[in-house]
Amino acid sequence: MHRIPTGMGTDNLSVDSNGDIWVAGIPKVLELMGTLDDPLNGLATSTILKIHKNGEGKYQVEKVVEDGEKKVLSSATIAVFDTRTRKLFIGGKPN
Repeated sequence: MHRIPTGMGTDNLSVDSNGDIWVAGIPKVLELMGTLDDPLNGLATSTILKIHKNGEGKYQVEKVVEDGEKKVLSSATIAVFDTRTRKLFIGGKPN
């Protein structure tokens, strides 16, 4: 078993066909918790992380997407990458 520090809370890991791990990151957990009372109007910062092994076989965490201003991608809870189409699918609560 490996422990991979991401620097933030995480939710719903998915693994693509290359073995890379895609993670919905929660940089401000309390901000996300505050949206639960009003899920249609509450906004929370979201981040998508990709975790993969580098050339030395060690895990590397890469920030792929971040919406710190909560304008486009609020409250993401899952990210899935399709290696065939090279598309990243992101889900979460509506805003």
